[in-house]
This record gives sequence, structure tokens and C-alpha cells, in this order.
Amino acid sequence: MSMKAAAPYRLYETAPSGNCWKVRLCLAELGLPHERVTLDLTDRERLAGLSRHRRVPVLIAADGRPIVESAAILVYLARGSSLLPETPSLQAEILSWLFWEQADLSKPLALPRFFRRMGWEQARAAEIAALRQEGARHLSFLENWLAGRPYLTGAEYTLADLACHVYVHLAPEGGQDLSAYPAVGAWLDRIRARPAWQPL
Repeated sequence: MSMKAAAPYRLYETAPSGNCWKVRLCLAELGLPHERVTLDLTDRERLAGLSRHRRVPVLIAADGRPIVESAAILVYLARGSSLLPETPSLQAEILSWLFWEQADLSKPLALPRFFRRMGWEQARAAEIAALRQEGARHLSFLENWLAGRPYLTGAEYTLADLACHVYVHLAPEGGQDLSAYPAVGAWLDRIRARPAWQPL
């Protein structure tokens, strides 16, 4: 694990966001001091000039430059650490998991949770059902992949696990049943047992 020099990192976030939670987990795993600025979900104006899409998370780096998009923030923070080893092929594998998580995994697990939190479960019932089916397909893939593997890229915990586990962990809040995926459950347990892990 790499310990970088103390830096005045500032994280703009919203409390229920899984993408913001990823960044907090990464900061904690690396022992990086930071300040949290927690915004309301509708408070996008405070992000003007910081995020091109006016959405969280936004990390203000030591040089004052804003870094946007959770995957980009994770890579920025983790470079040079055990979360993102320097071996090019392993880095590429880890990045491929981050891309898959954003492109495929997070939407069907995160949106039902969001709709529930907004009180839209009945109005969006058909959409939620379709999303849960898609989520189950991705969870089945993870179940098969993790059978015989402690972590996504092998024996060691990396940024791939940190990023991909977040919306899987939160999926039951959207009504997704994880009981059919014991290898996924064991993977989540290993991650939650890490000393720096913290709940949302």
C-alpha cells in the first residue's frame, strides 16, 4: 500500500451515491487525508466550474485541479499503490473491470435502488423488473468468474474489486436478491473485512 504525502484533497459528494462511496473507500484504503463537501442531490450549481456535467463525485487535487468521473478519480488516486500495480498487463485488466462496471454492471443494480429512494417503485415497476433481470445476468457472470478466485484479478485485492463491489453491495437496497450467488457473497465478505472498509 502506498502512502502519499498529505495533500489537501477535497471531495464533493452526495451522501447516498455509490460512485462517491468508491472514492471515499479508495481514500481510506490509501490513508489519504481529505475534506468532504456533502451536497444535496439537487445542488448542482455549486459544481459549476468544477464538473463539466455538474455531477459528483469531484475531487479537488493538491494542485487545485478538479478531477471528475469516479473511475478517473480512482485511477488518479491509486497510481503507484497496490490497488493499481505497475505491471502493464495487470493495469489493463484492472482498467477493463472499471470500464465494465461503469458500462454494464452499475446501471441495472443502481437504478432500482435510486427509483426506490425516490418513491418511484410502483410507477417504474416494469422498468425495475427489466433492470433486475439484467442485473441478475451480470451477477451470474460474477458468480462464475469468482468461483475459485478470491478477487477479480486473482489473489490480490485491487481497484477492480473496490469499484465493482460497491453497487453489488448496495443491490439489495434496490430489491436484488444476492442469496443465489455464494461466491459473490464470499467476495463481498472479504472486501468488507478489510481494515479500511467503511459502510456507506
